Amino acid sequence: NAGKSSIVNHLLGAERALVHREPGTTTDPVESPFSFAGSDYLLVDTAGVRRKAKVEAAGEKLAVTMALGQIERADVAVLVIDGAEGPSEQDARLAGAIADKGVAIVIAQNKSDLLRGRDAARALHDATSDELHFLAHAPRVLISALRGEGFGELLTKVDEVAAQHARRIPTAELNRFYAEVCETYPPPVTSGKPVRIHYLTQGGTKPPTFLLWANHPKSVPESYRRFVSNQLRKRYGFAGTPLRIVVKKKGGAAGARKKRRRKTGRRP
Repeated sequence: NAGKSSIVNHLLGAERALVHREPGTTTDPVESPFSFAGSDYLLVDTAGVRRKAKVEAAGEKLAVTMALGQIERADVAVLVIDGAEGPSEQDARLAGAIADKGVAIVIAQNKSDLLRGRDAARALHDATSDELHFLAHAPRVLISALRGEGFGELLTKVDEVAAQHARRIPTAELNRFYAEVCETYPPPVTSGKPVRIHYLTQGGTKPPTFLLWANHPKSVPESYRRFVSNQLRKRYGFAGTPLRIVVKKKGGAAGARKKRRRKTGRRP
Protein backbone atom coordinates (compact mmCIF):
# COMPACT_ATOMS: atom_id res chain seq x y z
CA ASN A 1 0.00 0.00 0.00
CA ALA A 2 2.60 2.51 -1.14
CA GLY A 3 0.10 5.14 -2.34
CA LYS A 4 0.37 4.42 -6.06
CA SER A 5 -3.26 5.31 -6.81
CA SER A 6 -2.91 8.62 -4.96
CA ILE A 7 0.11 9.42 -7.12
CA VAL A 8 -1.87 8.65 -10.28
CA ASN A 9 -4.71 10.94 -9.19
CA HIS A 10 -2.31 13.78 -8.46
CA LEU A 11 -0.56 13.47 -11.82
CA LEU A 12 -3.85 13.40 -13.69
CA GLY A 13 -5.50 16.11 -11.59
CA ALA A 14 -8.59 13.94 -11.22
CA GLU A 15 -9.90 11.04 -9.13
CA ARG A 16 -9.20 8.42 -11.80
CA ALA A 17 -7.96 5.73 -9.43
CA LEU A 18 -9.77 4.45 -6.36
CA VAL A 19 -7.83 5.20 -3.17
CA HIS A 20 -8.28 2.93 -0.17
CA ARG A 21 -6.32 2.09 2.93
CA GLU A 22 -6.37 -1.61 2.09
CA PRO A 23 -3.83 -2.86 -0.47
CA GLY A 24 -4.98 -4.49 -3.70
CA THR A 25 -7.55 -1.85 -4.69
CA THR A 26 -6.25 -1.49 -8.26
CA THR A 27 -6.80 -4.56 -10.44
CA ASP A 28 -6.84 -3.98 -14.22
CA PRO A 29 -4.12 -1.79 -15.79
CA VAL A 30 -5.57 1.64 -16.55
CA GLU A 31 -4.09 3.81 -19.32
CA SER A 32 -4.30 7.60 -18.98
CA PRO A 33 -2.65 10.12 -21.34
CA PHE A 34 -1.61 13.45 -19.82
CA SER A 35 0.74 16.37 -20.47
CA PHE A 36 3.16 18.18 -18.20
CA ALA A 37 5.47 21.10 -19.03
CA GLY A 38 5.03 20.56 -22.76
CA SER A 39 5.70 16.82 -22.71
CA ASP A 40 3.14 14.10 -23.39
CA TYR A 41 2.93 10.89 -21.39
CA LEU A 42 0.88 7.72 -21.35
CA LEU A 43 0.56 6.62 -17.74
CA VAL A 44 -0.34 2.99 -17.07
CA ASP A 45 -1.51 2.37 -13.53
CA THR A 46 -1.12 -1.30 -12.59
CA ALA A 47 -2.10 -3.42 -9.65
CA GLY A 48 0.29 -3.46 -6.75
CA VAL A 49 2.29 -6.67 -6.57
CA ARG A 50 2.46 -8.33 -3.18
CA ARG A 51 4.50 -11.36 -2.17
CA LYS A 52 3.14 -14.67 -3.49
CA ALA A 53 2.40 -15.86 0.05
CA LYS A 54 -0.08 -13.00 0.46
CA VAL A 55 -1.76 -13.40 -2.92
CA GLU A 56 -4.67 -15.78 -2.45
CA ALA A 57 -7.67 -14.75 -4.58
CA ALA A 58 -7.69 -15.78 -8.22
CA GLY A 59 -8.63 -12.23 -9.20
CA GLU A 60 -5.54 -10.78 -7.54
CA LYS A 61 -3.31 -13.40 -9.14
CA LEU A 62 -4.63 -12.38 -12.55
CA ALA A 63 -4.13 -8.69 -11.67
CA VAL A 64 -0.50 -9.38 -10.73
CA THR A 65 0.08 -11.26 -13.99
CA MET A 66 -1.33 -8.35 -16.00
CA ALA A 67 0.74 -5.85 -14.00
CA LEU A 68 3.98 -7.70 -14.70
CA GLY A 69 3.00 -7.96 -18.36
CA GLN A 70 2.89 -4.17 -18.62
CA ILE A 71 6.61 -3.90 -17.83
CA GLU A 72 7.63 -4.89 -21.35
CA ARG A 73 5.48 -2.09 -22.84
CA ALA A 74 7.09 0.64 -20.78
CA ASP A 75 9.84 3.05 -21.73
CA VAL A 76 10.20 3.98 -18.06
CA ALA A 77 8.86 2.14 -15.02
CA VAL A 78 8.31 4.11 -11.82
CA LEU A 79 8.80 1.81 -8.85
CA VAL A 80 6.75 3.26 -5.98
CA ILE A 81 8.10 2.51 -2.51
CA ASP A 82 6.45 3.25 0.81
CA GLY A 83 8.90 5.77 2.21
CA ALA A 84 7.60 5.30 5.74
CA GLU A 85 8.23 1.54 5.65
CA GLY A 86 11.30 1.52 3.42
CA PRO A 87 12.08 -0.90 0.56
CA SER A 88 11.14 -4.56 0.96
CA GLU A 89 12.37 -7.80 -0.53
CA GLN A 90 9.35 -7.67 -2.83
CA ASP A 91 10.41 -4.21 -4.06
CA ALA A 92 13.81 -5.72 -4.88
CA ARG A 93 12.16 -8.57 -6.82
CA LEU A 94 10.07 -6.12 -8.83
CA ALA A 95 13.11 -3.95 -9.50
CA GLY A 96 14.97 -7.04 -10.72
CA ALA A 97 12.09 -7.91 -13.05
CA ILE A 98 12.15 -4.39 -14.51
CA ALA A 99 15.92 -4.54 -15.07
CA ASP A 100 15.68 -8.01 -16.64
CA LYS A 101 13.15 -6.70 -19.17
CA GLY A 102 15.59 -3.94 -20.15
CA VAL A 103 13.26 -1.14 -19.02
CA ALA A 104 14.46 2.15 -17.57
CA ILE A 105 13.50 2.87 -13.97
CA VAL A 106 12.93 5.73 -11.54
CA ILE A 107 12.41 5.02 -7.84
CA ALA A 108 9.64 7.11 -6.26
CA GLN A 109 9.76 7.10 -2.47
CA ASN A 110 6.27 8.14 -1.44
CA LYS A 111 4.96 9.41 1.92
CA SER A 112 7.89 11.74 2.49
CA ASP A 113 5.53 13.72 4.74
CA LEU A 114 5.87 10.91 7.31
CA LEU A 115 9.67 11.20 7.46
CA ARG A 116 10.60 13.06 10.61
CA GLY A 117 13.86 14.94 10.19
CA ARG A 118 17.11 14.27 8.39
CA ASP A 119 17.86 11.09 10.30
CA ALA A 120 14.71 9.43 8.95
CA ALA A 121 15.51 10.55 5.40
CA ARG A 122 19.07 9.27 5.76
CA ALA A 123 17.83 5.92 7.09
CA LEU A 124 15.52 5.57 4.08
CA HIS A 125 18.38 6.45 1.72
CA ASP A 126 20.68 3.86 3.32
CA ALA A 127 18.00 1.16 3.38
CA THR A 128 17.24 1.73 -0.31
CA SER A 129 20.95 1.62 -1.19
CA ASP A 130 21.25 -1.68 0.64
CA GLU A 131 18.09 -3.44 -0.61
CA LEU A 132 18.33 -2.13 -4.19
CA HIS A 133 22.12 -2.11 -4.46
CA PHE A 134 21.95 -3.34 -8.07
CA LEU A 135 20.07 -0.15 -8.99
CA ALA A 136 22.70 2.30 -7.82
CA HIS A 137 22.38 4.02 -11.22
CA ALA A 138 18.63 4.65 -10.82
CA PRO A 139 17.52 8.12 -9.69
CA ARG A 140 15.40 8.36 -6.55
CA VAL A 141 12.81 11.01 -5.87
CA LEU A 142 11.13 11.77 -2.55
CA ILE A 143 7.48 12.58 -3.12
CA SER A 144 4.33 13.11 -1.08
CA ALA A 145 1.04 12.29 -2.78
CA LEU A 146 -0.73 13.74 0.25
CA ARG A 147 0.92 17.15 -0.07
CA GLY A 148 1.57 17.07 -3.82
CA GLU A 149 5.31 17.47 -3.34
CA GLY A 150 8.12 16.24 -5.60
CA PHE A 151 6.07 15.53 -8.74
CA GLY A 152 7.87 18.06 -10.91
CA GLU A 153 11.19 16.45 -10.04
CA LEU A 154 9.72 12.98 -10.61
CA LEU A 155 8.66 13.77 -14.19
CA THR A 156 11.96 15.53 -14.86
CA LYS A 157 13.78 12.34 -13.87
CA VAL A 158 11.42 10.27 -16.03
CA ASP A 159 12.32 12.46 -19.02
CA GLU A 160 16.05 12.22 -18.29
CA VAL A 161 15.97 8.46 -17.87
CA ALA A 162 13.91 8.01 -21.07
CA ALA A 163 16.57 9.98 -22.97
CA GLN A 164 19.36 7.80 -21.53
CA HIS A 165 17.40 4.67 -22.43
CA ALA A 166 17.36 5.76 -26.09
CA ARG A 167 20.89 7.18 -26.14
CA ARG A 168 23.36 6.14 -28.84
CA ILE A 169 27.14 6.69 -28.71
CA PRO A 170 29.01 7.00 -32.07
CA THR A 171 31.27 4.07 -32.88
CA ALA A 172 34.41 6.21 -33.26
CA GLU A 173 33.87 7.73 -29.82
CA LEU A 174 33.20 4.32 -28.28
CA ASN A 175 36.46 2.93 -29.63
CA ARG A 176 38.46 5.89 -28.34
CA PHE A 177 36.85 5.26 -24.96
CA TYR A 178 37.57 1.54 -25.06
CA ALA A 179 41.19 2.09 -26.10
CA GLU A 180 41.64 4.20 -22.95
CA VAL A 181 40.04 1.45 -20.85
CA CYS A 182 42.32 -1.22 -22.30
CA GLU A 183 45.42 0.81 -21.52
CA THR A 184 44.59 0.51 -17.83
CA TYR A 185 42.61 -2.73 -17.72
CA PRO A 186 43.39 -5.06 -20.65
CA PRO A 187 41.11 -8.03 -21.39
CA PRO A 188 41.80 -11.03 -19.14
CA VAL A 189 43.59 -14.24 -20.01
CA THR A 190 41.32 -17.21 -19.27
CA SER A 191 41.92 -20.94 -19.71
CA GLY A 192 45.34 -20.13 -21.07
CA LYS A 193 43.84 -18.27 -24.02
CA PRO A 194 44.77 -14.62 -24.52
CA VAL A 195 41.56 -12.75 -25.22
CA ARG A 196 41.76 -10.01 -27.77
CA ILE A 197 38.85 -7.63 -28.09
CA HIS A 198 39.11 -5.87 -31.42
CA TYR A 199 36.57 -3.10 -30.95
CA LEU A 200 33.38 -2.00 -29.24
CA THR A 201 30.16 -0.96 -31.00
CA GLN A 202 26.64 -0.13 -29.96
CA GLY A 203 24.12 -2.57 -31.33
CA GLY A 204 20.88 -0.98 -30.17
CA THR A 205 18.94 1.15 -27.73
CA LYS A 206 16.09 0.68 -25.27
CA PRO A 207 18.11 -0.63 -23.53
CA PRO A 208 21.53 0.52 -24.76
CA THR A 209 23.24 -2.65 -26.01
CA PHE A 210 26.97 -2.82 -26.66
CA LEU A 211 28.89 -5.41 -28.65
CA LEU A 212 32.41 -6.51 -27.81
CA TRP A 213 34.00 -8.15 -30.84
CA ALA A 214 36.53 -10.73 -29.63
CA ASN A 215 38.65 -13.60 -30.91
CA HIS A 216 37.39 -15.97 -28.18
CA PRO A 217 33.91 -14.79 -27.06
CA LYS A 218 33.34 -17.73 -24.71
CA SER A 219 36.51 -16.90 -22.84
CA VAL A 220 35.31 -13.42 -21.87
CA PRO A 221 34.03 -13.80 -18.28
CA GLU A 222 30.87 -12.20 -16.94
CA SER A 223 33.01 -10.16 -14.55
CA TYR A 224 34.65 -8.41 -17.50
CA ARG A 225 31.27 -7.59 -19.01
CA ARG A 226 30.24 -6.00 -15.72
CA PHE A 227 33.50 -4.10 -15.69
CA VAL A 228 32.88 -2.69 -19.17
CA SER A 229 29.33 -1.77 -18.15
CA ASN A 230 30.62 0.08 -15.09
CA GLN A 231 33.20 1.95 -17.17
CA LEU A 232 30.49 2.99 -19.64
CA ARG A 233 28.44 4.38 -16.76
CA LYS A 234 31.42 6.29 -15.39
CA ARG A 235 32.06 7.92 -18.75
CA TYR A 236 28.55 8.39 -20.16
CA GLY A 237 26.18 8.17 -17.22
CA PHE A 238 23.25 6.11 -18.53
CA ALA A 239 21.33 6.92 -15.35
CA GLY A 240 18.28 4.78 -14.75
CA THR A 241 18.72 2.44 -17.69
CA PRO A 242 20.08 -1.11 -17.76
CA LEU A 243 22.98 -1.80 -20.10
CA ARG A 244 23.51 -4.94 -22.11
CA ILE A 245 27.02 -6.18 -22.96
CA VAL A 246 27.13 -8.89 -25.64
CA VAL A 247 30.35 -10.55 -26.78
CA LYS A 248 30.52 -11.52 -30.45
CA LYS A 249 33.16 -13.31 -32.48
CA LYS A 250 34.90 -10.99 -34.90
CA GLY A 251 33.88 -11.91 -38.43
CA GLY A 252 30.92 -14.03 -37.34
CA ALA A 253 29.00 -15.88 -40.06
CA ALA A 254 30.39 -13.68 -42.82
CA GLY A 255 33.93 -14.48 -41.70
CA ALA A 256 33.19 -18.20 -41.66
CA ARG A 257 31.82 -18.06 -45.21
CA LYS A 258 34.95 -16.27 -46.44
CA LYS A 259 37.12 -18.90 -44.76
CA ARG A 260 35.21 -21.74 -46.44
CA ARG A 261 35.51 -20.03 -49.84
CA ARG A 262 39.27 -19.74 -49.40
CA LYS A 263 39.50 -23.46 -48.68
CA THR A 264 37.31 -24.54 -51.59
CA GLY A 265 38.48 -21.92 -54.07
CA ARG A 266 34.90 -20.90 -54.81
CA ARG A 267 34.08 -17.39 -55.79
CA PRO A 268 31.31 -15.50 -54.00
